[in-house]
Amino acid sequence: MLKTRDTALLITRIAFGGLMAGHGWLKFSNGLDGFGGFVESLELPLAGLLQYIVPVLELVGGLAIVAGILTRPVAALLAVHMLAVTAYVKFNRFDAGLLSGDATAELELLYAAGFAMLALLGAGAYSVDEAILSRSSSEERATVNA
Repeated sequence: MLKTRDTALLITRIAFGGLMAGHGWLKFSNGLDGFGGFVESLELPLAGLLQYIVPVLELVGGLAIVAGILTRPVAALLAVHMLAVTAYVKFNRFDAGLLSGDATAELELLYAAGFAMLALLGAGAYSVDEAILSRSSSEERATVNA
């Protein structure tokens, strides 16, 4: 049972984290000025700051999720990020729908759900997080037994 759960978490981390990292990479590779212009056109507060924070969060956060590094807090940040995109960009700016229209919000909500799941369940056994926890647990047992 444990291996099935851990394998499912690994697949989820690779899919969601990898795709999110891809979104961040595209923002860098297309030039932050282009993304910055888009952010400014949305009239978001702190647009100048968001033009740098969002690509870093998506790229570095996505890669951290794939590796299983600080999975719970990073996944929580990415879930909040996707909910903010849904609320402020899709629904507010583009008047998006859920199942119809040109600028639907299903993808962002799917990302939010996946990252929320990882924030709640953690990375699983096949992750850097688990390797660090296992190592510190075995060191504690060695100290107690000495």
